[in-house]
Amino acid sequence: MSKMKKIFFVSVVIFCFWFFLFVFFQPSHDREWEFGQELLPRFVFQDDNIFAVENFRDFDWESEGVAESRYETRLFNLDDIVGTDVFISHFDDFEGLAHIFLSFGFSSGERLVVSLETRREAGEDFSPLGGVL
Repeated sequence: MSKMKKIFFVSVVIFCFWFFLFVFFQPSHDREWEFGQELLPRFVFQDDNIFAVENFRDFDWESEGVAESRYETRLFNLDDIVGTDVFISHFDDFEGLAHIFLSFGFSSGERLVVSLETRREAGEDFSPLGGVL
């Protein structure tokens, strides 16, 4: 098989895979989400240095999966940041994938912890490979 035919074949396979994903797996926020992931946070800048975090999760956890859910709107001032920390939480014993958190400390003692995470539908198992894809 010539080099051009191989490139064409690989291109067709990639396109077919993409088309399959596009047709059968449509992204949507309108689903029944796992507890604690029902609402997405939203960052709204009100001034040059002041911003609000809407749907800020402030849960009171009693045990795994059991909590008093509380979503709030909180204001933060970028001028009041006194430090930033990075935390890494590995998935299981495999250290190749991890959940990374940025924690911003403010002069008031309050902290804002930010991370990117996959939202799971209710009853859906966590899959590191599925989350990456």
